[in-house]
Amino acid sequence: MRSSVFGCHRSCTRKPQLSKHKMPPKSPAKKSASSTKSSGKPPKKPASAKLSKAEKEKLQKEEEEKRLKEEEEARKKAEEEERERLEKERIEREERERLEREEHERHDMEMADLNAVLDNVDSAINSQEEQRRANSKWERYMKCDGSPDPTVTQDINTYMSLWREDKESSDIKMVLNDSRQLLALIGELEFLMSDTPQGELSESDIGRYRQTIRDLQELLSYKLDEATVDMLKKATAEADIESGNLQKVSKLDDITLMLWANLNKNPRFKSFEFQGEGFTFELPKPLATADVAIRVIKTAFDHLSPHCRTFYPRKKKVDQSAAPEEEEKKDEEDTKDGEEGEKEGEGDDEKPLDADADDAKSVASGRKSAVSAAGSTQEKEEGENEGKEGEEKGEGEEGEEKEGEGEEKKPTTAEAEEEEELLELDEDVIDLRQFSPLGGVMYLELLHLPPQPVFARGWSIVEVVDENLQRIAYPGEPEDLKKLGATLTLATPAEEKPVAKETSQAKMLLEEPPKEGGEGEGEQAAQPEAEVAPPAPVQPTYITPPVGVTIKLPSTVAFYEEPQPARWSREGKHWRLDGFTDIKFDEENKTLSFKTNTFGLLTVIQDSHLNMPFQSWEIRPRGNNAALFTIIAAIVELEIEIKDDKCCLSQPEDTPELDHLRKKWLAPKDLVKALKAAGVNIFPEPDSSKFVSMTKKDEEAEMLTYRCMAMTLPAFAFSWSKWNAEAGEDRIVMQAAEHLEDEPVNEDDWCCYVQSVRRAKKLKINEFSEEFSVDHAEGSELRSNMYHMLTDSASEKARERIQAASFRFLHCAEELIRATRLFTYS
Repeated sequence: MRSSVFGCHRSCTRKPQLSKHKMPPKSPAKKSASSTKSSGKPPKKPASAKLSKAEKEKLQKEEEEKRLKEEEEARKKAEEEERERLEKERIEREERERLEREEHERHDMEMADLNAVLDNVDSAINSQEEQRRANSKWERYMKCDGSPDPTVTQDINTYMSLWREDKESSDIKMVLNDSRQLLALIGELEFLMSDTPQGELSESDIGRYRQTIRDLQELLSYKLDEATVDMLKKATAEADIESGNLQKVSKLDDITLMLWANLNKNPRFKSFEFQGEGFTFELPKPLATADVAIRVIKTAFDHLSPHCRTFYPRKKKVDQSAAPEEEEKKDEEDTKDGEEGEKEGEGDDEKPLDADADDAKSVASGRKSAVSAAGSTQEKEEGENEGKEGEEKGEGEEGEEKEGEGEEKKPTTAEAEEEEELLELDEDVIDLRQFSPLGGVMYLELLHLPPQPVFARGWSIVEVVDENLQRIAYPGEPEDLKKLGATLTLATPAEEKPVAKETSQAKMLLEEPPKEGGEGEGEQAAQPEAEVAPPAPVQPTYITPPVGVTIKLPSTVAFYEEPQPARWSREGKHWRLDGFTDIKFDEENKTLSFKTNTFGLLTVIQDSHLNMPFQSWEIRPRGNNAALFTIIAAIVELEIEIKDDKCCLSQPEDTPELDHLRKKWLAPKDLVKALKAAGVNIFPEPDSSKFVSMTKKDEEAEMLTYRCMAMTLPAFAFSWSKWNAEAGEDRIVMQAAEHLEDEPVNEDDWCCYVQSVRRAKKLKINEFSEEFSVDHAEGSELRSNMYHMLTDSASEKARERIQAASFRFLHCAEELIRATRLFTYS
């Protein structure tokens, strides 16, 4: 039973056996003619076989049908894409028209709202300034320190008369002490003229204040001369024991007087250095045995440059050259530009030739207020602008007649412009619109040493001479130098030519050239031929070596290029570059050495626009009523902190020349003045575009943007955008981001915005886009100005911070932003 079961199991699991007969391999099937015909393809022919004409026509027909089919498909696709594009453009156009229509409807309301915000700030500032001026006037009235009121003619005249007639106060220490009060009076008058709003001071008052300043400056010079004569008379008693010469230094605040008298008359004397003052002079060899003295007065202030015509901007010429371009613009833009040009022309016509530095500031501030939509100042200027607008339209119709009338009414201005053109032809005349004197002024003078007292048998014998200070012209008349004991050397015939060549190369000008040569020859030429005059005697030529000077540059001035020495021309009332040889600048020791053939007034100049244009900038809030302003200029990187109504320089820390300004809180105007005096000029003037490349922008849109930036600065950060240079003249592009924390702005938070005269909007592009586009960002709306563009999209906390901002902080930020002209000089 078991075996049967197992047997059945094996039979069920046995695999079937394959047949032992093998099948023959299949041969590949041959394609028959019928199969070829059914496939629809022609039989393949050898490569050597040629197609028949019918076959070629058939192939061409098939290819043509294929091409037409492809073209039809491409045409349908292009039509579909064009329909989609047109539909997209239609939707975008309708959306844009809707946004523009909505912006147009609320434009007047938004501008009225913005003007109300600006008026509130301006009125608060004006009220505060009026109260401050009233308090200052009352404090001056109640002042009991004995100083006169410089605005009262009787008081100031009495003060000057008493000091001039006081012969007992001729000691140099007393003079320097009294000069403090005199300089304070000058500063008080200058501040009064610059701080008083335009129109509140009459022309007669301004002229009287300027004359008072000139009289005070002349009085200071007179008292310094008087003190110098007193020291020279006592030179023997105060002579140095080692050298036997008088070498004295007296300094106080902004005035340093250095005096050296040649008492020993050592023919081997070469040079002398005033220790601690950074001034060394090399005495010409002929003067080593002469009765001469060297006086050097260093002043930290510059009372000369304001008397130069190039101290003031000359915008009138620029506007005339730009007139053809302005005619091609719209009528509204023509009227606006004409108003600005006429204002600038009037500013040039009204300024006197002998005005001081504060006059230029008042002119600049007047031009800034002309484009500012601010409070009472704006209302006062609107009436003037309307009248000037009518005049400008008349000027467009008959420009040549108006110009002729202007020349007839104001011939003085035309003459001044002609003289300025002559100055521009002389390459040695320094244009103070392009260069700035830095570090003050040095008065290098050659003086006559009065007779010294002789002591004999207990008696002091002194020769009585003129009490006035006697200056010596060098090189002057040889006979005058010989009377002083100078050792003059005749130039040999071989030496005459090189000396003349050296003099011509240096372009050395003599204050009092010899009169015998040219005039005698002219008179002889005018005589008739019958009267033959004897030949004029040949004047001997003497060797007059130049004066060597080495000065230590001020430690409070940053020089970013090799400085150049300049001398003052009393005749032309301007600074000049000629008259110097062997100029060497030691950058490590910060010394400047040169040789000059004339004594006189010297200074050091530097290009005013070295740090323009800017590479980038950023301004961001730092809590309540505080902000940080960063400017990366062409050479230097600055950080300026803003707090309430003050600002201070915080960076750079690696520039020791700016240590005296770092962390020193000042008003914006004072900080601008201090940075310029320190050689760091990031504040363009109205005519700076003539000397540095800039991005021209519509001035109305630019000033409106500056004001909107300041109003929203408590909660928004702003930065430079590369698209601003490509946006055109009528568009201003910047980056902005809501920022409420005191930390750097995240790069992803920046968005691009554009402001024009008409409206503002958020752009679709960002700083990393490949090309510029004015398309607005999706989901954004058009606004009439940047203030509403930002505040309407801001968070509730940001709006609260903007509303709670101090008007003093807003005004301070606006002044600083406008002073830098960020959108045109970056």
